[in-house]
Amino acid sequence: MSLRRSLLGACIAALTIAAPAQAEIINTTFDVPSETANCLTAETISYTQTYHIVASTFIDENGDEQADIIRFDPLTAHGVGIASGDRYIIQTQSISTGDPEDGSKPATSVVSFHVIDTGTGADFLFSGTFHTTIGADGQPIVAHETGNFRCGDDHLHVGVQL
Repeated sequence: MSLRRSLLGACIAALTIAAPAQAEIINTTFDVPSETANCLTAETISYTQTYHIVASTFIDENGDEQADIIRFDPLTAHGVGIASGDRYIIQTQSISTGDPEDGSKPATSVVSFHVIDTGTGADFLFSGTFHTTIGADGQPIVAHETGNFRCGDDHLHVGVQL
């Protein structure tokens, strides 16, 4: 091999190593085994929650790769009552806006967790709105706003301060 070809190869390798990393889009799902208790029957419900995440990566000022989450969606899950064998549909939603590290626009999250018993109808629902900022010490500060909790047909916990 000629010296010229060897130098050309070394230059290409050096440029490849020195080139800044390119932004990448991550589009993935992952499963989290979970349990909850039915507020009407006290039965444990076992389910696997699947999350869909879309994020973009970037290189920060220190040269470290970071990720900005674009979407974080919990998908509908199916569960089973441990004692009864009842089948459940678990619908979880989470919508967040803002930036918890920017005090001028704290993160706002609206969440809901609806468990539907397809057998007896022993359904329950939690929904809430939370505002979050990151304090000077780096710890999250959550200002709870309002929430709703419905256990079966009991609507006594609607619009409560959390």
